[in-house]
Amino acid sequence: LCASYFEEKFPHRLRHAQQLKLFADSMFRIVRTIPHLRDHAMRIMIARMSVIDSAIVLEHEDGIDAKLAPNEEDGLDVNAQKLDLLMGVTFAFVKDTLDAHPVHHQAVDDLFAAAVDGFQESVLPNEKCKYVQFVVFYMASFSLTWAETFLTILLRKMYDNQSSLAV
Repeated sequence: LCASYFEEKFPHRLRHAQQLKLFADSMFRIVRTIPHLRDHAMRIMIARMSVIDSAIVLEHEDGIDAKLAPNEEDGLDVNAQKLDLLMGVTFAFVKDTLDAHPVHHQAVDDLFAAAVDGFQESVLPNEKCKYVQFVVFYMASFSLTWAETFLTILLRKMYDNQSSLAV
């Protein structure tokens, strides 16, 4: 019930950045007290962040020194600001979870698996995602086993004739 509430009530990407951040903070605060929602919350965050990530506008998308297209506020793409806030909340949640449990504790392994699932469901099929995958990269940096698992998944996708060429 609570997991579907998170998905249903998560603010739309067009909402103000602070509203998105407050919801994400609250969701992760609830998840800290109801751990069985942890994996679902991670998948929701990755899915929502990938939508925002793909909406970030780059001036020169094919150039190496691509710059964010400015908005009226701070000279940065407003979606980049939203994504930055949500990524910060997500990194803090991952760090708190890792601080509370040793690497390869079941809860942490499950969180990593949820992050990888979210990556495969929301980031991998979205060719416009540029930044959300760093959540999985960050988590994989804590364990050689996780890094190998993630690389194995990527290599299998790359050599699978049934997978999309975008992978």
